[in-house]
Amino acid sequence: MSLDAVPGLCYARDRTTGRIIHQPRNDLVSVMQRDWICDRGRLQKLIGQTLRDPTFYCGIASNMNELLSLFDQVFLLVASPKTIRLRLAMRTNNDFGHDPAVQDWIVGWKDSWEGQVQKNGAVSTNADRPVDRVADEIIQNSKP
Repeated sequence: MSLDAVPGLCYARDRTTGRIIHQPRNDLVSVMQRDWICDRGRLQKLIGQTLRDPTFYCGIASNMNELLSLFDQVFLLVASPKTIRLRLAMRTNNDFGHDPAVQDWIVGWKDSWEGQVQKNGAVSTNADRPVDRVADEIIQNSKP
């Protein structure tokens, strides 16, 4: 389940004022002035509704460190800068990351962010491979 696809679960918040940005722009200046926040309470409620069956959530948020403890297991999809740029440019569900300057910005902090998530116990998975192979590996390595 994509966290971005759940209405009201995630939102853009201005880093300076803390106000919600209802129609965020995706140019570099705008992207750098906001955080993408996942509502912990709403996520916790969503997880509670799906406890009976294994459920996989995907996404990234500025407040990920506040969310990781909600999950039994966390997988970190590690991709090369080339793959990240290609997938951002080809995404069709929104235009975030289509701007090459935003892609540069993302690639610039990716290693630091990946290190933080790994320190929190995430299982790293090579995401340069086709998506179906990545998904198969995650399923194989998931705790029962």
